[in-house]
Amino acid sequence: MYLLDVGPISSVDWYGPGRASGMGLDADFVIPLPQNLFVHGAIAYEKFTISYDGVGVITEEEGVSESSDSTVNGSVNLGIQF
Repeated sequence: MYLLDVGPISSVDWYGPGRASGMGLDADFVIPLPQNLFVHGAIAYEKFTISYDGVGVITEEEGVSESSDSTVNGSVNLGIQF
């Protein structure tokens, strides 16, 4: 994943330089039902992590070495196939 912007948490003055990475996993399924109906479900997981080098104001004072954020999204839909 390409990180285009991470906001103030990437401030070199406060956190110092670091490395960012991310990953995503997703899956979906379709269950056929009678009379041309179906159920479609999906789930997605994303995680982003920033590892700091430890030379910023916050990283030195608070001992912050890493920050991460993750999300889980899901959906279930009922449909009819023509």
